[in-house]
Amino acid sequence: MNELNGFKITKRDRVLRAWQVSTGLVREYQEYAREIEPEDKELAKMFAQFSENEAHTSAMLLKILQNIENA
Repeated sequence: MNELNGFKITKRDRVLRAWQVSTGLVREYQEYAREIEPEDKELAKMFAQFSENEAHTSAMLLKILQNIENA
């Protein structure tokens, strides 16, 4: 795929990293929603929705990663 500094970066590497980033975003958005909720319920709801949307993305990436691992 791509070679960076002499290392071959595979599609598995890319999907794994995307999944890691995505799961991190889920946690961050959940935390933002909890922190903001007492002072701004509408903004907290938005962050909660972001978290839910990102969780769907994370689940799709996990399925792809599992398919790569089982191939």
